[in-house]
Amino acid sequence: MKIVKTFKKLCLPAQIYLAISLISLTMIYLQNCNDSHMYRVGTMVVQSPCHNLAFFAMKLLYVLLWTWILNKLCANNLTGVSWLLVLLPYIAMFLMIGLLILTLQV
Repeated sequence: MKIVKTFKKLCLPAQIYLAISLISLTMIYLQNCNDSHMYRVGTMVVQSPCHNLAFFAMKLLYVLLWTWILNKLCANNLTGVSWLLVLLPYIAMFLMIGLLILTLQV
């Protein structure tokens, strides 16, 4: 239950980032659990020179580091910056989709 308490101590942007990242990491892991030397993400497949667990260990460290950074930003009264960092990829994706739709209109 210490994990739940630690999760609840995080600020909301850090909680959302951690939850989304762990869900996506779990889904990618489920895609890769059958073959340890073929790395798959969606339809993309590549031969891996090392075991897939090395990729997942690095991704988990990356997620934990960003969660810590987001929480530190919130602790320093920079919650807006923290929200921006969490939402920026989604905002950029929607902007690019919108630009693509405008560009491809006939």
